Amino acid sequence: MQSKKHMCNVIIVWTILTACIAGNGLAANLVWQTSKQAAVELATQQNKKILLVAGRDT
Repeated sequence: MQSKKHMCNVIIVWTILTACIAGNGLAANLVWQTSKQAAVELATQQNKKILLVAGRDT
C-alpha cells in the first residue's frame, strides 16, 4: 500500500513540474546575425561564446 501511495505522489509531482516547465516557454527566440562582426560583438556584450561560425565572409 505504501509503494502505491508513493508512486501516485511521484506521478502527481512529475505532472505538475512538467506542466510548469512547458507553460513557461523557457526557450528564448532565436535571433540570427547576418555578419560575423555583429555576432561577435553581441556575444561579447552578453558574455557568451560562439559555438560555430559558418558561411563565407562577405
